[in-house]
Amino acid sequence: MRIPELSDTEAEAPATDTPAKPVKQGTDWAAEGRGILWLVLGVLAFWCFIAKPFYIPSESMMPTLIKGDRLVVTKYPYGWSYVSPSFHVLPFMHGRLLGHLPERGDVVILTPPGGSSDYIKRVIGLPGDTIELRCTGGKKKGCPFTKKAQTGKRGKSKVNLVSLLKKRYLKRNAVLEIRVTRVNEIGRVQRLKITKRGAVKSELLCLNVGATAPAKCS
Repeated sequence: MRIPELSDTEAEAPATDTPAKPVKQGTDWAAEGRGILWLVLGVLAFWCFIAKPFYIPSESMMPTLIKGDRLVVTKYPYGWSYVSPSFHVLPFMHGRLLGHLPERGDVVILTPPGGSSDYIKRVIGLPGDTIELRCTGGKKKGCPFTKKAQTGKRGKSKVNLVSLLKKRYLKRNAVLEIRVTRVNEIGRVQRLKITKRGAVKSELLCLNVGATAPAKCS
């Protein structure tokens, strides 16, 4: 019987090489630092140009927003200005980049000129509107009174209605009306009533052209 011959490759026994132990490499702190730096810059850029979280610290926007609420506010709908950076590091500059006017009823974040604090408010008037503040009841604390202001080109009133609200309308049994009107257009009236227990009831009404008393909106 003939024994088949084995080739060299078949005759060789498989080698049993011992795997080399992996060499431990040190931490690349420079790369780690660059990664953290890019992460911080990305977060700051997002806060400055896209959106930023905010915390509601007071009851001024009740019942829409309650003290303690947290929300995310977009930065781009009305354009960018010198207060867009998160830490307000830029000096005061007029105008906005790709700016747009808000609409009535929008809830916006604003920073007064010369200030560094952010305020969350609701837009009630636009440039060219007439804003009228009427208070009835509570005669012992300044009511009744009527105060009217014309908004300028930038939507800024010549009369500080906010200070009047803080000083005069927070009283029981008082009725406050904030009227926003424009020539030949239906006006909007927000009526606030202070109840005997100090609670505030809000009602939105309409003021027809030529009318003196507001009515329910149709």
